[in-house]
Amino acid sequence: MRKVLLIFSMLHLSAVAAQPYMLDELAELDAYKFSSEDVEISLALSAAPEHISSDATILVFDGNNYREARAGKNGFVCLVERAWAGQFYYVGAFWDPQIRSPICYNAEAAENVLPVYLFRTRLALSGMSRDEIRDAVSAAVASGEFKAPSGTAMSYMMSAGQYLHPDIGRWLPHLMIWMPYTAQDSWGPNQLAGPDPVVFRNPGGPFAMVVIPYDEHRFIEPMHLPNDQ
Repeated sequence: MRKVLLIFSMLHLSAVAAQPYMLDELAELDAYKFSSEDVEISLALSAAPEHISSDATILVFDGNNYREARAGKNGFVCLVERAWAGQFYYVGAFWDPQIRSPICYNAEAAENVLPVYLFRTRLALSGMSRDEIRDAVSAAVASGEFKAPSGTAMSYMMSAGQYLHPDIGRWLPHLMIWMPYTAQDSWGPNQLAGPDPVVFRNPGGPFAMVVIPYDEHRFIEPMHLPNDQ
């Protein structure tokens, strides 16, 4: 946890983080829902530029699972991911109901990356612990149930309504590109706190992911914000 706090303390904060929930298990499911479906759809749409999100499929979380709120026609899928999408070393923040990550996957990522998050969601809602979810995901990847992207898999995370972690609140608008087996230093000795691309997750593994930040002026404002913003 000390390592996590050190990393995030260096980031340029774009919003004041709320009081964190330090939970060891899933909260009441209603805590992860928004005040209305319109709010969730608005956040999901704000993850990507309008010319992309306007034709994307939209998924919403109803407290039991994700369901399709609108069918798309361009292959992109937009949704708001919850806390259990985060790094497994996030400890208490892994269950924080305040965390919301509007994201829009392209077709390749929707086929090969999104299913891993939906799998995490099912495990989280089944009552598994953080460590049990981590082990189940690792086993599923090792068995070949989830395969690394074979084409260009990427996602947009450009919403001004994002709240990514209690220690950062809103970060920067950014792209994420999955580059299987990419090493940590393959983009140079860049730091997560800086303006340059960095391998953020699963370095050297099948779901290695590179984060490419934008300037703050590229944030996209959602039409509706949750009550806590």
